[in-house]
Amino acid sequence: MKKIKLLVIMLLGCYSISYSNGLTLSNISVNQAAGTVSFNVRWYNSWRVGGEPKNWDAVWIFVKFRLCSAPTTVEFTHGLVDSDTTQHTFNNLSPVKSNGVAGIDSDRKGVLLRRESAGVYSSPSATNIVLKLTNLPATGDLDVRVFGIEMVYVPEGSFYLGDGTTTITDAQFKTSSTNTDPILVTSENTLSVYTEGSATNSTYPFYAISGRDTIPAVFPKGYAAFHIMKYEITEQQYADFLNTIPSQHWGVRYLGNYGSYRNRLINGGTYPNFYYTTRPYRAQNYLSWADITAFLDWACLRPMTEMEFE
Repeated sequence: MKKIKLLVIMLLGCYSISYSNGLTLSNISVNQAAGTVSFNVRWYNSWRVGGEPKNWDAVWIFVKFRLCSAPTTVEFTHGLVDSDTTQHTFNNLSPVKSNGVAGIDSDRKGVLLRRESAGVYSSPSATNIVLKLTNLPATGDLDVRVFGIEMVYVPEGSFYLGDGTTTITDAQFKTSSTNTDPILVTSENTLSVYTEGSATNSTYPFYAISGRDTIPAVFPKGYAAFHIMKYEITEQQYADFLNTIPSQHWGVRYLGNYGSYRNRLINGGTYPNFYYTTRPYRAQNYLSWADITAFLDWACLRPMTEMEFE
């Protein structure tokens, strides 16, 4: 990356250190004139396998910003990273796309960083990262927040879909009404499966018609490589989510139930942390499907498919 003289550096007075399970993002600073955000990233028990199965863990990092003077009803803008990797500083980490190929994904909603060299990193030192954002305003007092989620790479490979059970008829993968053998998935091409159900099935109405279904090629089937979250959504991550969505949505997405079944997420805080937790690394409970998909949309991720789960 070219060295750029720092014309304007604004140390953020309205940010807090971000935590995940063993992941810390700290020393966040912004150079608005250069359009860059600098921070240190550190996470434990990290690895990268050089040979087979060419597996590693990584951190999905993304940035959000908003004018400090903006009311809480105004949504944070999601930062767009420059697609040119030479515009960033990664030091001993390297960017990788969601499919495992080196580089930055075309949607530019964030960057996946893995270890540059093969090895096991149980307690590594922090790495300084400088990201170039293409939509960061050059002027104005900004509230800029950097977030990270630990991920694991799942290499491309064939697998068997289903388990061949004969005890469940309307919620299984099979090739016909009589053949319950597991299906070998060898590509992301169109896949034909058999759906069996009853016209009177009120519990699973989408199984009402028996017959062959076609899973289109664009649907992720688990054969192609992908990254998946290493841990559950933590209480701190969900608090970060609540603190950066418009306040008119807080009442819908806030879980309540403080103190119940180990839930320590609570409201009643002050800017910039209206929501906080005393157990940042603990998995967040009480999440509904709507809560999970809202969080994933906020983080520019998607749910894994049933086939990827298999």
